[in-house]
Amino acid sequence: METDLEPFCFTEPAVELGLLDAAAASASRSSFALRVRTRSSSHLKGSSPVTFQDHLRTLAERAISSISAAEAEDVYVISFFIDNERDDPRQPTLIIGYNTASQFRRSIVDASDEAEARWNYAFWLQNELTVIGDLTRDPDGATARRQWITELGLWYDDEPAHPEDWMTTVGSTAALIEANFNQACVQLARDLHNDGVIKSAIGKPVPVVLHELEYYDGIARRTEAANPPGLADDFTAWVRTG
Repeated sequence: METDLEPFCFTEPAVELGLLDAAAASASRSSFALRVRTRSSSHLKGSSPVTFQDHLRTLAERAISSISAAEAEDVYVISFFIDNERDDPRQPTLIIGYNTASQFRRSIVDASDEAEARWNYAFWLQNELTVIGDLTRDPDGATARRQWITELGLWYDDEPAHPEDWMTTVGSTAALIEANFNQACVQLARDLHNDGVIKSAIGKPVPVVLHELEYYDGIARRTEAANPPGLADDFTAWVRTG
């Protein structure tokens, strides 16, 4: 039985979902709330669709739909690997791939246990069906992303001269860029589930794991928010107990 997800609304409870992590704790709550209200009111007035979200959806759907029927039978997880190109918080990218049961079985011998082989990206295929927002491989997406960040009021041009000044100058803004990008990826995964894109391509519901190269509770909470209830329980249990 398919489970529809409620529409996702990014408000301050996103802190609890792990969309806004420790680095953003020093960000101004009043400034953040103002941005949320501004975005909500412009949406209600019937403004144009957010171009970057459309771009995310188009490339993600194309990538997942490109998985062959033969390969899809072996897929048990979709990877949403979120990374900052050149370690620049203004250049977040979404790398979409998947892992297979065959790769999982091959990796068991190299992992500490079966759960690590199954859920740790280090042991996955690490294939790249698409890299959304990459300056070289997706220049249109990079342009749309900058426009989106600018419209959020979060783009900044100048890095501090001294690294030790980073947190006090642009750190809170960078954290809000990260939080909004995480939210966009959560919503993307929810939409792909709700619209049947994943089930149609893979032949069954499989979890979308939103991750980085390290795992912590925020990763588990984002993944829970991105999937129908219970679908990602094995992954989140591994993150929390592994």
